[in-house]
Amino acid sequence: MKPVLILILILILIPLLLAIASALPLSAAETTHDDHADHAPAAAEPQPTGDGKAEAPAEHAEHADQVTLAATVATAFGIVSEPASARVLSDLILAPGWITYDPAGQAQIAAPAAGRVSKITVQSGATVAAGDALIELLCPAFVSAQSEFLIKRAAAQAAAFQRDTAAAILARGQQ
Repeated sequence: MKPVLILILILILIPLLLAIASALPLSAAETTHDDHADHAPAAAEPQPTGDGKAEAPAEHAEHADQVTLAATVATAFGIVSEPASARVLSDLILAPGWITYDPAGQAQIAAPAAGRVSKITVQSGATVAAGDALIELLCPAFVSAQSEFLIKRAAAQAAAFQRDTAAAILARGQQ
């Protein structure tokens, strides 16, 4: 169970850390460079529309989803930015978040008859396939029906034997 919890926490933390790292303010050398200088207008002037009114210029639309984080806030929470690299993660990661289950991945089951569970053959959370035995059920109604079936099957076999015997006797009598 521990590796699953670690995997879930990693899947939650990586996007969170990437979002925080991309939101950190750039260094002074990087803030003076405009990566859109080659295609941005020199001055942001209102553009006239067809009805004679001026429309404010749109800001860089591709930066609309970015968030900035003040350096003091990053320092206060111990957030650091560094290039991505492969490394071994620790076994314990403390992070806020919610771990939920996927209700679409579950199914409700019911026993075909009333009874008492005598043995559970799978553990909670295990993956099962159609037809796998989940429990062993002691069902008095099933035992009673099975006994009745066996008695009636024995009676039918005895009647078939008597019929075959009577038919053989009749055939000898006719000869």
